[in-house]
Amino acid sequence: MRITLKRFLIFLTIMLVVGLMMQQCWQRKSDAEKWLYLFEDPARDYAGRVLGPDRGTGLPPPEPLKETIVEVDEEGGYVMYSSAMFSETGEPTLHMAFSPEGTPPIPEDRPDSIWVPVRDAWYQLRPAP
Repeated sequence: MRITLKRFLIFLTIMLVVGLMMQQCWQRKSDAEKWLYLFEDPARDYAGRVLGPDRGTGLPPPEPLKETIVEVDEEGGYVMYSSAMFSETGEPTLHMAFSPEGTPPIPEDRPDSIWVPVRDAWYQLRPAP
């Protein structure tokens, strides 16, 4: 079976259509969903360790989370991750929390915000309506 120009152009067209469909699907996702797609596993593993067997040891975040601000609240039983990945200003605008014990408390520096559930034990801090 030879690859002719016509077959190559059909293949290229199909790949472009698939690529555009995938790009559209990615663009429709919220910043929280994108962040979880990229970092959920290392963030969940890290939170499980610092809230469980490595509690109080000052365990550093794993390499995939090096660009993320990580705050551990052992008393509250949650870990908050702040990311500037989707920010145009470079400031951390996405705040996610892994809280297996329920909704975490509102941070004192953001009293006008609420935690919105995103997935099982995951919450996103958003401005209150």
